[in-house]
Amino acid sequence: MSNSCSLMKQWCSKLSWPTPAFSEFVIKDHNPMSRTTKHRTVGNPNDSMRILHKKIIDHLGYYVHNMPSATGGIKRRSYLTNAARHCRGRYFYLLDIRGAYDSVNLRLLARILFELDSRLGDEELIKEFLETYCSIGKGLCTGGPASSLLFNIYANYLLDKKLEPLCHAYGIVYSRYTDDLTFSAASPIGKHKRKNIRQIILDAKLGISYHKAQVIDITNKGWVLITGVKLELLKNSRKLALSLPRHYLAELWAMINSAEFKERESKTMEIFQGKMSPVWQLRKTAKRFGLPLSREVQDLANRY
Repeated sequence: MSNSCSLMKQWCSKLSWPTPAFSEFVIKDHNPMSRTTKHRTVGNPNDSMRILHKKIIDHLGYYVHNMPSATGGIKRRSYLTNAARHCRGRYFYLLDIRGAYDSVNLRLLARILFELDSRLGDEELIKEFLETYCSIGKGLCTGGPASSLLFNIYANYLLDKKLEPLCHAYGIVYSRYTDDLTFSAASPIGKHKRKNIRQIILDAKLGISYHKAQVIDITNKGWVLITGVKLELLKNSRKLALSLPRHYLAELWAMINSAEFKERESKTMEIFQGKMSPVWQLRKTAKRFGLPLSREVQDLANRY
């Protein structure tokens, strides 16, 4: 097929003014679950860029159905369902990919996309398209509407397809929430297994945030935090319950006990509704997977 007939050429030819572009800015990204704050350079797409990224998503979105381990940016999957997959584990190994979007090799991603669907164009055209419309200098653009999908395709090809058979052989449950990798098992995930897991990540030319890596036996600690969700060992039981971080629940109770809440002050109630959303979503996830909730979360969900 000639490049003049390629899908990516067609998408670009149908765009009108203004030229697709990102405006860059730095945001302060606060995660209320982990209580971490990061400064991120984000690209804000203009209307033409949004239209172009929607075409990417509409065309390539089907491929997420072939990504059983991926849980981020996929319909009916979330950070909650990601954690729920590990509710039958005792031993946990948690890893984080360093600078995930920045680490994407666009030439390699172009090759992967060409192998998925040659109608997009040849590898060189796809690479140029990615560099022009999906990047702001290095890797994939944070803030690009299609970046999550493109990263999932990239990581599925380089990581998931290699980690899945290895973990199956080891009796390990594996999931990936964007750049957060979780491994759980009924038996210890020893040094040799962990080394082989890390080698697959390094072979993919992706970095590891070693300072964030954790090896946990939940019977010693009593809980583990996975993508902001707390898995808590129930007393006098080997079962794990879905919960939320203690500090987050404490903030909710402090709000409930405030004078503004008791007077049903409108702004306070609006904030409370937003902060209760993870509680209600967690209850739905527990029901969907047939898992117990911690007593604290169950009490909040029932009362409010």
